[in-house]
Amino acid sequence: MKSIFRCIQPKSGTDDTRRVEFIFNVLVVSVIGLLLAASIVSIIVYMSVPDTLDRQADRVTWIVPTIELIVFVSLYTLSRRGLFRLASYIFLGIVFSLATFMAYQWGVDLPYFILVDVLLIVMAGILINTRFAFFTAALVACMIIALKYAEDSHLIQVTNAWKHQHWGQSDNVIVIVILLVITVVTWLSNREIERSLIRARKSEAELKVERDSLEIKVEERTRELKQAQVEKMSQLYHFAEFGKLSSGVFHDLINLLTPVSLNIEQLKKESSASESIDRAIVATKKMEGLVSAVRGQVSRQQSTSTFSVREEIRQMVDILMYKARKAAVDIILPTGVEIQISGDPLKFSQVILNLVTNAIDAYTGSTATHKVVTVSIEENQTGVIVKIADYGAGITIDIQDKIFEAFFTTKPDGIGVGLSMTKHIVENDFGGTIHVASQPDTGTVFTVLFPFNHHNKVTYVNTHNPQSS
Repeated sequence: MKSIFRCIQPKSGTDDTRRVEFIFNVLVVSVIGLLLAASIVSIIVYMSVPDTLDRQADRVTWIVPTIELIVFVSLYTLSRRGLFRLASYIFLGIVFSLATFMAYQWGVDLPYFILVDVLLIVMAGILINTRFAFFTAALVACMIIALKYAEDSHLIQVTNAWKHQHWGQSDNVIVIVILLVITVVTWLSNREIERSLIRARKSEAELKVERDSLEIKVEERTRELKQAQVEKMSQLYHFAEFGKLSSGVFHDLINLLTPVSLNIEQLKKESSASESIDRAIVATKKMEGLVSAVRGQVSRQQSTSTFSVREEIRQMVDILMYKARKAAVDIILPTGVEIQISGDPLKFSQVILNLVTNAIDAYTGSTATHKVVTVSIEENQTGVIVKIADYGAGITIDIQDKIFEAFFTTKPDGIGVGLSMTKHIVENDFGGTIHVASQPDTGTVFTVLFPFNHHNKVTYVNTHNPQSS
């Protein structure tokens, strides 16, 4: 059984050609089997008959099936050597010749002839293609017209004796066999088509899974590249912001150097120099703190430590003091309970710097007489809440969901990475959250939660007075 199955297995490369080759092999092998059985029976009958005139007739009976057997074995050999398309044309030509002979011998109205024509057209569509099936049908139609015309014109003589014979069981068998062949050929074609459809649907499903997986990978890679791009742009943005603030920083340094110089000159004139020295020391420490804050931002040396929330806020406000004075904005710093948390103080100060800078910029073009930015600190069971509020232009509702997207900006000279970087730092470096509440021409409040880590917070009461710019 396995050897027979191997005999009909196609060798073509594509699914369509394999399907057609398989059907052709089944047909040819079936015909070969029938002809082989017929040849064997004919030879046995021939050998059993005495050497008479009857035996001479029987010789033709077994020679014809043997020749047909050789022809179909040759067609099978062509198919196995990859020439099944040529073998199919030859096979259809043999069937067409058989149909033509039947019509020529017994007339075009012979029932067997009509069934063989139907079989021929069906096989032409299955073994070759639909266009060839139409061509075959047209060729059969032309043959019928031509033979019928020749018969009516008495150009050929057909045998009509079958019309007067009784339709017997042998006739039924022949018709049933032809119909069965048509059914089997159609079934084989439909079965192979259904298998091809199943394979196609399976391949489509696998391709969809692969495509979805590829889309996910592309999205992940795009997100990674975009994040890397944002980080690079954030670094450039960070330095660009400090470039903008540098003139203000140097201005404040000069302002602090002035009392130091004056107090040193005063030391030369006064006998009691303690008060002048104290003022000089205070100015020097302010310069040291300002320089230290700027150096920390420029150096970008990231580290994790426990730091004072209010002290980091104060340092960033010191850096922004000149920008605030130039914009006539007062910055109110937090007072009361001071809190220490664990994390990267540089990242924390970047968040404060971005949000306070945006709060100052919110007053651009404003005609308000009193411009205030308020920074407040609260504490709950989960962490520290820092709120930065302004009463400037506000943010319209339609863009509040977009302000944290990379490269989205409403500033004429902005690049749109400040708030995106801020959100990334809050969520990824501190595991916190950031929210915005705003109304046009009313103001904006950014609320940032910095969670406590492993209960490493330290709180203590600070009695310093409120600070403002």
